[in-house]
Amino acid sequence: MTELRASDADRDRTVAALEHHAAAGRLTLDELDERSERAYAARTLGELAELHADLPAVATRPVRRHHATLTPGWRAFTSRWHSPIGADATMAELIAQVAPQVQERGFDLIQRADDRLRFEIRRRPGWVWAVVVLVPVFGWFAVLHKEIFRITVDVAETDRGTQIVASGVAPLAIRGVFAELED
Repeated sequence: MTELRASDADRDRTVAALEHHAAAGRLTLDELDERSERAYAARTLGELAELHADLPAVATRPVRRHHATLTPGWRAFTSRWHSPIGADATMAELIAQVAPQVQERGFDLIQRADDRLRFEIRRRPGWVWAVVVLVPVFGWFAVLHKEIFRITVDVAETDRGTQIVASGVAPLAIRGVFAELED
């Protein structure tokens, strides 16, 4: 496994873990700079593993799946998790990794700020078609009705790193994306 080629994501995770250890006082800024340079130059997973072999593993918590997260359909949700890296780097990761998954499912990114992402989708509810069939003449006005669903992702820097809170109304697939990130 140590001879496997490292990806850019592997290098970024290694640097984020090194930054976490520097924030905890295990590495000096000079050591962090030197190890970060080596991480970005690393070609294999073994080279990356050497950079934090003398440091404890960054603690991770198992994913907890809530009953509401597993329920099909459009449901309200709130997910909270922490990132060991700063708010700016966390926001960049959210935009690069999470935003495309939400947008693939029809949501539009309508607000992008330093501390918030907001997604929105407009959907025609299923009851509209029943009204069209049952009340043909006036029912066609129901076709104009659309519901708006939003997801908000807030990012706040804390003494433990960065706290991320995602909330809104979304289908199971999107709630699952956020549930996998929870701590």
